[in-house]
Amino acid sequence: MIRGPASSASHAVLALLAALLAAAGAFAQGSRVEITGGRDASGQNYRWKVTNRSGARITRVEFPHFKADMWTVPPGWQQHATNLHGHTGTTGTSGICTAFTDDSLVQLRDGDSAEFAMRVGRGLSNVGVGAVTVHFSDGSRVVVQGVELPSAPSLFERYLWVIGFGIILLAFIWMGARQRRRSAAAAAHPPGPGGEVR
Repeated sequence: MIRGPASSASHAVLALLAALLAAAGAFAQGSRVEITGGRDASGQNYRWKVTNRSGARITRVEFPHFKADMWTVPPGWQQHATNLHGHTGTTGTSGICTAFTDDSLVQLRDGDSAEFAMRVGRGLSNVGVGAVTVHFSDGSRVVVQGVELPSAPSLFERYLWVIGFGIILLAFIWMGARQRRRSAAAAAHPPGPGGEVR
C-alpha cells in the first residue's frame, strides 16, 4: 500500500507520542525499575534496556507483543513466548514474551541492567505503548506502564480500506443521481427552434 504525506505525518506524530509516553512510564516506575528503548528506525526491531532500582533482584520480565517472530534474552536467561508469528502451534496474533532465570548470578541486582530484544515482520504491527510486568526475588512485582511495544493496528487502520471503498461508492452514487437530475431537467425543457431553451 502506498502511503501519502498525511499518512506519514500521522505515523510520525504517533511515534513521537509513543516515545514521550514510554519515557514517562520509565520515570513513573523509576523507584523500582526503569525500562528504556523501543522500536528502531526499521520498524521491525525492538530493543529495551531494563535497569533494576530495587533492593531485590529482578528474576523475570514479561513483554506483550503483536505478531513478533523472534524474542532474544540476555545470556544465562531462559525464554518462553506465546504465539510467535509463523511458528508451529501459534493460536493467535498477540502473546507474551517472557525471560526468566533462577540463577542468582545473572539475576539483575540493584543498579544492574540487561537488554531484551524482539523482532516483528515488516508492516505486521504498529508501534504502541503498553505495560511490562517485572518480577523480583522477594516475590513482588511491578507493572511498568508506557513502554513502547509492537501493537495491533487501530480499529480505524484495520477498516481504512472499507471506509475508503465506501466513500468512493457514495461518490459514484451521488454523481449518477446528479447526472440523472440533469438529464431529467434537459428533457423537461427541450431547446426551441432557434436552439434557445423554452
